[in-house]
Amino acid sequence: MTKLQYLRLSTRPVVYLLLVFCLSACSEEEPVEQPFVSTLGISGITPFEAKGGGNVTFDGGSPILSRGVVWTEGKAPTLEQHSGITTDGQGAGVFTGTLTNLAPGTDYYVRAYATNALGPGYGDVIKFSTPAIAGSLSTVMISEITSNSAVSGGEISYDGGAAILEKGVSERNQRLKTL
Repeated sequence: MTKLQYLRLSTRPVVYLLLVFCLSACSEEEPVEQPFVSTLGISGITPFEAKGGGNVTFDGGSPILSRGVVWTEGKAPTLEQHSGITTDGQGAGVFTGTLTNLAPGTDYYVRAYATNALGPGYGDVIKFSTPAIAGSLSTVMISEITSNSAVSGGEISYDGGAAILEKGVSERNQRLKTL
């Protein structure tokens, strides 16, 4: 046997072992899916804020990059179309956030989201309403007082989140004079 033949025979097992190792180490990655997230109930509702959250139960085979809740006055809030959004950390598990800048007496639709390398996954949409609050007004100083008349009025500084249906000045005998 010549040296060249010996070298060929002795290196073949090494080449085969490298080939097997490379093929086994280079296996395909698991496919990435959208994360699974559920929307938790809304609590602590005030005219201007509420608490909401979710639970990321499956990361889709890729780390959770962000999670939170989105809301809107429409039917299906998304990360692209929303009135507000919270960002409540990363990873799987339960999270909560505060929905802010809400308007009194308004219906909102909210759902949890979680994003991974593939994109967002959403929980179910939940509807809630903020309570209305009383309006705020001030009375203008009465002027031009005579024996049978006077000039007065008022200024509505906040409508309480609802339409003003009627306004006027009440006299001593409680009759309403429309302005």
